[in-house]
Amino acid sequence: MKPSTHLQTIRRGSRFLAWFCLLAAIVWPLVSTGNVLLVKEAQLFSLFGVEPPVGASVAVGIGQRLLVSALNLVPRLAASIGLWALYRCFRLFSAGEYFSVRTVRCLRRFSGWTFCYSALAVVFQPLIMLVLTIGFPDGQHQAMFSFGPHQFHPLLIAGTVWVIAGAMTEASRLAEENAQFV
Repeated sequence: MKPSTHLQTIRRGSRFLAWFCLLAAIVWPLVSTGNVLLVKEAQLFSLFGVEPPVGASVAVGIGQRLLVSALNLVPRLAASIGLWALYRCFRLFSAGEYFSVRTVRCLRRFSGWTFCYSALAVVFQPLIMLVLTIGFPDGQHQAMFSFGPHQFHPLLIAGTVWVIAGAMTEASRLAEENAQFV
């Protein structure tokens, strides 16, 4: 039986989104790392919300940049793992597998890793600020922990998708169980 036009559109869109997720999973950590290593100090400070010291010019050493890059990479790797799971989920959608246990498992992994990314980003931000301000004059070191809408929103979405994927897992399990009785 030929899939409906709507299902064909879903499959096409899923193929496109799968490749987009794969590309993002690879490129995002690389670009983020390269950006930290290559931008000028003023841009680096701005990128992480650090106010440059008043009346003093401070250079960021290569060791600091490498440490900031490593700290910045940890949440990005969590996001990449989540994007890899989403890539696999979209590949299954494009093959017409919508409510299988594999599909739901991939969706659940995506939401879990997205939650990890958001939580890690909140935790690592103050650490990065401390590393960037190591060479600042006394009294001008900075570390700020913030939790607002920009941090809450991704956590809420990831948690919502986690719950929906859990409900889909249970529905898939019940459907398989019912199929055995027939």
